[in-house]
Amino acid sequence: AMQPGREAGQDCPICLERWGASGDHRICVLKCGHLFGQSCIERWIKLHKKCPQCNAKATARDIRVLFVSEVSVSDTSRHDEFRRQLAEEKRLRGKAESENIRLKIQVHKLQQEILSLSNSMSRKRPRSQSASATHSMPPPVLPGPARGSRWSLSFHCTTSSSRVARISTHESPMLLVSTAVGPGALPHGVRKISMLNSNHSQYIRLHSLPIRDLAQGVGDPTLLLSTSHDKTLKICSTKTNNTILNFDLSRPGWSCAWHPTEPRVLCGTANGAVVVFDIRQTRSALANLDIAGCPQPIHSLIHGSTGLVCGALSGMWRCQADCKSWEKLDVFMGGSCVSVCGSGDTHILASSRSKDRALHTVAALDLNGPVRPLQSLTGHTNRCIMSRACLWSTGSSTEDAAISVASGDEDSHQVFVWSCSDGGRVVDRLAPMSGPVLMTTHARIAGTHHLACVSSNEVRLFTQDESASTISEAVAGARRPAPACGDASAPMAQMPRQELGRLPPCPHEASRAQEPAISPTFVARHPPLPTTSHQNYGSSAAAAAGAL
Repeated sequence: AMQPGREAGQDCPICLERWGASGDHRICVLKCGHLFGQSCIERWIKLHKKCPQCNAKATARDIRVLFVSEVSVSDTSRHDEFRRQLAEEKRLRGKAESENIRLKIQVHKLQQEILSLSNSMSRKRPRSQSASATHSMPPPVLPGPARGSRWSLSFHCTTSSSRVARISTHESPMLLVSTAVGPGALPHGVRKISMLNSNHSQYIRLHSLPIRDLAQGVGDPTLLLSTSHDKTLKICSTKTNNTILNFDLSRPGWSCAWHPTEPRVLCGTANGAVVVFDIRQTRSALANLDIAGCPQPIHSLIHGSTGLVCGALSGMWRCQADCKSWEKLDVFMGGSCVSVCGSGDTHILASSRSKDRALHTVAALDLNGPVRPLQSLTGHTNRCIMSRACLWSTGSSTEDAAISVASGDEDSHQVFVWSCSDGGRVVDRLAPMSGPVLMTTHARIAGTHHLACVSSNEVRLFTQDESASTISEAVAGARRPAPACGDASAPMAQMPRQELGRLPPCPHEASRAQEPAISPTFVARHPPLPTTSHQNYGSSAAAAAGAL
């Protein structure tokens, strides 16, 4: 019905809105004589090929614009001009924000370069001051307070029911954190936090239950894959904050990943299966890859240069070339596997826990070759939670000497950082968080390392310049004297791999000769961290869910 207060001849009979003398909704007429708004009648003719009032045949060529004086119309020229100006302002603002981001990154790199040059000059003092300079130089970074950390805190934000996070490096860098977004039909989603100003954030509503995993698109980084206990797998756009595709699962989802080359997505479910979907059709799954003898949830999923690798409490598996059978990877775990991640090349990190210790194993894995354990990392605690660790390369080399690992410590609520180039020891400890660390994730942007740490109610972002990290590691290595052969009192960073953390060697290294034991002097100098016995959770899916 016509709205009150309007006269006849002012409204389009299709949308019942005022037509104008200009713009997309200007007044026009068909050859039958009926008047309409131009945008409305164009869409109508395209679908129905006739007049909406008298059903006379009509085509797009029959539409004629009227320049009338008798019919009352609204002048929308100023409104159209304001819309054009608004679009132009949005374009200029986006361009200015991109330029601002580029300049801030450049300023940060220059500041780190100045700091590195200043440290280099302080080490090149005159020979007459060598004695005093030697005492004034800082010692190598050892496990200790966060005030000596090589990482600087960029920002921290409070969240709710958070578990996973990803760092987006597309155009404007942002941190994507799973969180509770408030009451409603979809109370759980993702919070987008600007890495340049944490006060700028947006929410995307996605799931009815807490999110278990997130994965960024391979070809399009603005696409985000998420899965939840609500038995759904969804693809959303971080640019428009809308859900694009929705896949239904028969079991709760625990992990997700993108296919590196094909338009497919994968999801690890609670019954020990990997479900494959084609994004071109969402009605049914493309394949359901069951793992024989694995009834536990698939908590980790990697699909990259190492092939399809998944992790459950009972171990790690790799999918064979026929995509029908699985090969269990022989990696020394020392307990239940709680996390598996990759570094983007042929390195993988398997994290495990048992009654009396927690262990990280760095291994090399080729596409068709066997797994080769490289380093065992210990010194942290992990009893009840399934904390996700991460690893990354600190240089261009793909050897284990360039690999770093970060993981949460359940007792201290800190994040420990290990360096494989420093003998696999803890080289850094970040400041304690408000609760146990549930996940760490890493990304490198313009030569700067970014490390995000997530607890259930807090997220922190740390940064470290790559050049400063490389220089500090080189200086620490240059100041350490080379140990004599068979010297059992050598520092941990210089000792053979079998002695690190006082753990037994990996099964693949059992044939090596027995190394000398650690001397009492070294034990007194580097006492082990305290450990406490804890309950050994079962390997069933129910026990895993209960532990969380």
